[in-house]
Amino acid sequence: APFEVIYTQPTANGSLSAKAGSKAVSTGDTVEGNTVVTFTAKPNSGYMVGKWTVNGETIDSQKNTLDVTVKKDTEVSVTIIPDTYTVTAVADGTGTISVGTDSTGSYQAKYGTSHLYGKSR
Repeated sequence: APFEVIYTQPTANGSLSAKAGSKAVSTGDTVEGNTVVTFTAKPNSGYMVGKWTVNGETIDSQKNTLDVTVKKDTEVSVTIIPDTYTVTAVADGTGTISVGTDSTGSYQAKYGTSHLYGKSR
């Protein structure tokens, strides 16, 4: 039996498309059961995939593609997030915090990275 595939474009900063094999799938199209539909997110520069949502369930993946085997009417969306964040550390009380050569305590951090702060008195 054919099932409907619905997908919504990200609210901003990228786009979403779908294919079944080499055939483009538009939102609202139907595909046969057990068809694998590949969804491809194209984040704008400076952005990345934050998560996917399939039939209301969050898929914690930052990959730009997601394969979904359609077994019922299926709804897919993608959340696009910035790939870099400004992190600012503030010294509590006396002393200062520096990050590398930046004495303001601020730096640009890529998503998923960690940084060790040092303190001086």
